[in-house]
Amino acid sequence: MSAHQLRLPIGADPIATLAGYLGASQPALEDAARDFLCFNRVLSRSDVPERVLVEAAAAIWTAEELAELRALQATMGAAKGTEAFWPAWKAVSLCEARLIRRVSPRRANYWEGGWR
Repeated sequence: MSAHQLRLPIGADPIATLAGYLGASQPALEDAARDFLCFNRVLSRSDVPERVLVEAAAAIWTAEELAELRALQATMGAAKGTEAFWPAWKAVSLCEARLIRRVSPRRANYWEGGWR
């Protein structure tokens, strides 16, 4: 993990830490994980600053996993309006599904199901 991911006292279970910041609601946890993976943001109604939520979310995945996802997202963004967009979108969706499975098997199955 990068130093950026280790600034908060995350502890042994980063998923539980993020859930604690969000009020331990599974839907809120799933939404936060989706927002982080898709948009590199965590939109929340909690009083916890977004920077703290982003750092807590980042601790759930390794720096390598996040680098892979962000590279795929950049490729997809660059492919907008070309024939390469659909394969890039599929690669991003399947990567997001693989990563979010750690937090939400239901969302992972949904993302993967669209490509079957």
